[in-house]
Amino acid sequence: MSIVGVCHRCSATIDDTAQHYREVIGWERQPRSTQGVKWRTPTGRYLCAGCSWSSTPDQHQHELPL
Repeated sequence: MSIVGVCHRCSATIDDTAQHYREVIGWERQPRSTQGVKWRTPTGRYLCAGCSWSSTPDQHQHELPL
């Protein structure tokens, strides 16, 4: 078990075994002939599962880690 980060809302420590959300920013390009290319950059901010924005993250700004 290793520490991933601290929840941006409640300051709880988040480890790599717990479900959590990671904030990313980026662009997505979708050419007609391919699957598309995604450039995502993590901001370093995390939310624990209890502090998720809602059942659907706002504007898809958070994603579950792989």
